[in-house]
Amino acid sequence: MTNAMMADSSLGDRLRDTPLAAYLRATGVLLALGVLLKLAGALLQALLAALFGVGPELDAYFAAVALPNLLISFLILGPLGLALVPGLARAAGPAALQQSQSALSALLTLTLGLSVTFTVAGYLAAPAIIAALAPGFGPGVAGLSVELFRLTLPAVGLAALNALLRGVFHAFQRFEVPTGAYVLSDLLQIVALVALSPAMGIHAAAAGMVLGGAAALVWQWWLLARAGLKLGLARPSWGPDLRRLAGPLAVIGLAMAAFQSMGLWARLYASELGPGSVAILNYGLGFDKVVGGLVAVSAATAVYPTLAAQAATATADAAQGVRRGLRGVLLLSLPLVLLIVTLRHPLVRLWLERGRFGPEDSIQVSALVMLLAPALLAGAVAYPLLYAFHALGQLRAPAFICLMGTVAGAALGYALRVPWGLQGVALAVSLSGAGTSLALLLVLTRRLSGLWGLREVRFTAKLALAGGAAAVVSGWDPQQAPAWLALGLGAAGGGAAYLLALLLLRVEEAQEAWRWLRQRLGRFLPTLR
Repeated sequence: MTNAMMADSSLGDRLRDTPLAAYLRATGVLLALGVLLKLAGALLQALLAALFGVGPELDAYFAAVALPNLLISFLILGPLGLALVPGLARAAGPAALQQSQSALSALLTLTLGLSVTFTVAGYLAAPAIIAALAPGFGPGVAGLSVELFRLTLPAVGLAALNALLRGVFHAFQRFEVPTGAYVLSDLLQIVALVALSPAMGIHAAAAGMVLGGAAALVWQWWLLARAGLKLGLARPSWGPDLRRLAGPLAVIGLAMAAFQSMGLWARLYASELGPGSVAILNYGLGFDKVVGGLVAVSAATAVYPTLAAQAATATADAAQGVRRGLRGVLLLSLPLVLLIVTLRHPLVRLWLERGRFGPEDSIQVSALVMLLAPALLAGAVAYPLLYAFHALGQLRAPAFICLMGTVAGAALGYALRVPWGLQGVALAVSLSGAGTSLALLLVLTRRLSGLWGLREVRFTAKLALAGGAAAVVSGWDPQQAPAWLALGLGAAGGGAAYLLALLLLRVEEAQEAWRWLRQRLGRFLPTLR
């Protein structure tokens, strides 16, 4: 490994003994960059709604990208993004780092080969895949969906390569690089959609996915090269290094794929419920990108390299690391879910209601948000739990739990889809997610002594009280006010009420954040010191 990367690795050493403030700073960096990423994603969704409404074209697009997006999310946030972190985080000295680099080169070659194979196989099997994912589509919509599915396939292979590079940067605490690359990817998708949709229609959105993935890969690869890490393609041999990565990667991959596939079977059932149903459900599920994809991933990612380094040496330290990640996720995601539910009407109106997306569509999406709220919180909690199981090397239990959870959810959704329609499917998603996350927490608590006790129960109760106060304050909706005003007043009032309640209830993380803020502001306002 290079001198530049070696210098960055010292951050990993310091983080092992870091105080709470350092963890909060790392999470804050990821959140700040993640906000840019989610804003770009929200703008992309808003453009799709404005250009195509909730008609057959968008149904075909969302059905086509459901599996690729699942795989992309799985690859980036799942095992390929985690596989190299433990080894690199624990590496000490040039020899250990060189061994990890060799494993990376072999894994990179193997990933490239599998990506090409997947793309060719997916292209040939596209009609059968779309027929299985959206059996309710007519011939015209199904044919369009097949075209879009084939067009997006290369984005999955690019995501796999991006995920490996993401793991390298995260192992050395360079969290800003991969997130910045994904922001660039989303921005290119937006540009492609605006520039190409007049000529290509909905195909422009699929083409933008591929262009964005390629740009993210070039960006990360270039920055690694600048740091002196010259990546190459090495012949993958089934040696100790690759075997050490492949086993855990496959098992935790099964767990994450099973958990994330809830959205896949939900869209399958929605395809049978009439035109526009897939699009409406997709927008409702899209809020998980804010709660799980932003908050949970930021908190879990910030603590994972340290946890991976600690897990092999000290159970008490590992329990503290997992507990810190869980507390961070709950601290941010619980009030966020409550605010989303309380402000769902102005939020959906401001986000989507323009062009071909009308008021009736906003009402349908808002109704689903309420039912999907438990799934949003459950998905957020699941990320640090699965990361913890992976860091601890305890993989079979989460794989079994996630598999059983999604199977039970799919069966429940199948039973509820006819009598209750989209609302029944959304309820099944929430019950499946909540049950799976609770089971993961219970099993990990039994295996990791001191993880979640009476102190954490009190902490959760304080968050619930503070979140309730935020929901009450944000629920005030000025009559006939524009959506942006109602949303702004609600978010500002609810956020202020939540922070004040946390301070009054003496929540440790809030007090630490307030001390940090006072120190910074004290440079300009001495009375705050």
